[in-house]
Amino acid sequence: MVMEEVYDIVVVDTSVLISAYELKKDPFEGLDVKQIYIPGSVVRELEKLEKTATKYNVAKRLIFKLLSLYNIIIGKDEGSFADKEMLNLVGKYKVFFTNDKMLKKEIKNKGGIVYSFSAKGLRKYN
Repeated sequence: MVMEEVYDIVVVDTSVLISAYELKKDPFEGLDVKQIYIPGSVVRELEKLEKTATKYNVAKRLIFKLLSLYNIIIGKDEGSFADKEMLNLVGKYKVFFTNDKMLKKEIKNKGGIVYSFSAKGLRKYN
């Protein structure tokens, strides 16, 4: 488990937010996170899930309730896929949370710090 890392801003994708909802756990527990940046495309994906998948009818509300413990920045929706938008943010931001295997690899290759969150807890990819 990762402990006592301090980050000014972390960028979060849909997969981590859904895991937080499903596991009913805070994905940032044990980290000192000042702000959470959620790309607009991630919010769009959550809204789409909320409309199309019965089990996610309340997910968006619950996710944002959890995140209300943090200072959140919602990015402008650039109209692209969330993965592309996340990759475009590498360089501007350094720390990313995703469970997507390919996205983790691409962010890491571009110099980003990558975390994933699952039932096994928080994991940092070196």
